Amino acid sequence: DIIIGTGPMYVNGSSVGQLKNDVVLKHAKEYYEEKAGFPEASILKIPVAEEGSFTVELLEANLDVLAALMPEYTIATSAAGSEAVTAELVGAITSTRKTGSAYPKWTDAAVTARLATTLSAAAEASDTVLNVTDASPFTAGDTITLKVGATTENATIAALGVDEAANTLTVTAGLAAGFASGATVINTAVDLVEGTDYYLDRIDGAIWRVSTSTKIAENDQIALSYTYTTYTGRGITGGGLSNQTYYVVRFEHTRRDGKVRVVTLYRCQVTADLEMAFKAKESAPIPVTITVFSDSTRAAGDQMFSIMDLTV
Repeated sequence: DIIIGTGPMYVNGSSVGQLKNDVVLKHAKEYYEEKAGFPEASILKIPVAEEGSFTVELLEANLDVLAALMPEYTIATSAAGSEAVTAELVGAITSTRKTGSAYPKWTDAAVTARLATTLSAAAEASDTVLNVTDASPFTAGDTITLKVGATTENATIAALGVDEAANTLTVTAGLAAGFASGATVINTAVDLVEGTDYYLDRIDGAIWRVSTSTKIAENDQIALSYTYTTYTGRGITGGGLSNQTYYVVRFEHTRRDGKVRVVTLYRCQVTADLEMAFKAKESAPIPVTITVFSDSTRAAGDQMFSIMDLTV
């Protein structure tokens, strides 16, 4: 029985596409061994643990297949049109290079740039003193907006409320809500003007400082509001979702005698990292390691997998 070649793989009955390179099924066993006598000799060896794995490389980097294999990734779609972004912190800007935003290809809609910083420590509800990474873009009496995600709160800096040495801002009234460290603090009192204080590159989605600006200093942080072009698309998003989904994997290998060797894995998850390479002069298969778990609802001795040679 000499094995040459691989074959197709199916997850819950759906093909994952073309495979490349080796396909490896491994059933690992761990034993407890008792030795005694002099010299010592093995008197007992019993299996205490077992684990199964199935390793393949996907030639077709199909994102729907990856989402099916790894449920911690979610299918995402986009439509042609536009999307608005409000107060995105783009970081420090200078007059010597562009600083990019999260999205390129801005539309002709108005762009708003505001001086901003971030909280260097969490601010609790009722706090009046805010610890920030840089207090220099603010002056007493400025109105500010604290923002984290979709949550915002407005406040006013008190008289003598800016301490650039300690990097603190003191507001006139305690906060209504708490804000985590890293939340954006936006100066809404200072109006910045395109062409006078900053330049924009709408194609690349970038901003840089006008060297003669009196309102923006070198390396000041900026919060940008803009609208960018969206396109029809389909893909996956990832991060923050636990994978608790199991599935059945079937692999078929056609033998030289015409029989089909079918490997069925009853209860599986992809437990390896997602690693997607992009190579200049050759294909870049995606390595996938599937962990096989025991299915206790099946009979003992048939709880992980089966390997059958079928005449079809």
